[in-house]
Amino acid sequence: MKRTCTWLMALAAATAIGCSTINVAVFPTAEFRQQVKKIAVMPFNFKGQDIGQDFAGAIRTYLMQEAPGRFIIVEREEFDRIVDEQKMGATGLFDEGQAAKLGKMIGADIMIVGRGDVLELTGPGTYPGKHIHTCEIKVVSVEKGSLLVSLIKTPGIAWDMGYRAKWCFSPFGAGIWKDADLVAQSSMYSNLARQCVKRILGAIERVEKRPLGY
Repeated sequence: MKRTCTWLMALAAATAIGCSTINVAVFPTAEFRQQVKKIAVMPFNFKGQDIGQDFAGAIRTYLMQEAPGRFIIVEREEFDRIVDEQKMGATGLFDEGQAAKLGKMIGADIMIVGRGDVLELTGPGTYPGKHIHTCEIKVVSVEKGSLLVSLIKTPGIAWDMGYRAKWCFSPFGAGIWKDADLVAQSSMYSNLARQCVKRILGAIERVEKRPLGY
């Protein structure tokens, strides 16, 4: 009984202090005149390391995994071909109007664009791989050329239930799973892409349910 109470107290503490560093905003005027069918994810622009294509590829993969059969995801090869033909610089293209222009050429309903900074981890015991410190993601309506959803990842642990559980299994965060471990794990580009996709899909669903002229 005592052990159960201790674990429940740890879970409550993790829930209370573990506010995610991923924040999503749906713009008040965001609306779709038709259901979203085709999504294009542009290469991201990251300062410090060239992981923009990797992160965009992970987002494409998780869009297909989290919503199987729901969307047509533009393949990277198709995207690259259009960019090459138009002699456009895809990496770092962050303006809503430019993103919408490219989206019309591709035939997409929405464009996902983003930028950020990488997290450099050094020293013994650090996690290998590519990590993201901060990022900003925009979901842009191709039809209107306007911003629908904005997602911002700030420094720190990108908490979800899995990371909260790991934190709870350590005595109040001081055991096996330390904050530094959770920062490293949750900032790995593939793990962060999964969390971002879940939040983006939830935001798209909320916009789709809005009546026109909301």
